[in-house]
Amino acid sequence: MIDLTTRDRRYWATQYPYPTPDHSFLIGGGKLTPIRTPDALPDLAGRLPVIACGSNRAPERLAQKYGDDPEPLPVVHMTLRNFDSVYAPHFAHYGAIPATLHPAPGTTVSLSVTWLSAGQLRRMHETEKENYHFVRLDNIALTPDVGAPLERAYAYVSRAGAWTGASGAVIPLAAVTATGRKTKALHQIEVLEAARDRLEPGCDLEAFFAAHIEDVAIRRARAEALCAETEAFSYAFAEIVEMKRNESASSL
Repeated sequence: MIDLTTRDRRYWATQYPYPTPDHSFLIGGGKLTPIRTPDALPDLAGRLPVIACGSNRAPERLAQKYGDDPEPLPVVHMTLRNFDSVYAPHFAHYGAIPATLHPAPGTTVSLSVTWLSAGQLRRMHETEKENYHFVRLDNIALTPDVGAPLERAYAYVSRAGAWTGASGAVIPLAAVTATGRKTKALHQIEVLEAARDRLEPGCDLEAFFAAHIEDVAIRRARAEALCAETEAFSYAFAEIVEMKRNESASSL
């Protein structure tokens, strides 16, 4: 679980996807080391390249998921063509509306690839299984700032697609840099306000997100309402594993 004593609840709810370096880095054992040249990359043999489009790019969230695990985790900054980071139709237990990867012809987005070992992948599955499929994407154009381009990678994709709201258009994350977007991007506080206006008009924003932080039934009911306004993930993919959902599992 997120330790809400290290930051206030408003931070976790409204500042998603949290600060992320604009370069590659290695995180592990409580340390973050920049990776600026290919020879600084560790051996990637036996690791899977998993696209991170939201808070899984952020050092503080990775530290929360992996704690003081000394095993290094390479996070490689990259650009990805014809996809974007958009809002998913659910709420995280810390209040935010999280991201999902979504097809976006003509858009080039700046994201990251987390190169996960088998143990790190198991841990990531535990934190994503409630709301996402784990899939392999083929024939993609992924260009890292260090290392070779990739035409195949893995990703967590929202089971319910992308939230569109009343407009019928997907909503990109304004905090994630991209070119060629065709729909308006919103910051987290703006998308929370949009969800509040759809679900609880007139409610104070802090009271709105406090309710679904504190009550899992409210959180799930609100997610179900958001799922009435979605766009399905339309890119062909191979589903790798149906991660078993556990009603008592944390959505960290």
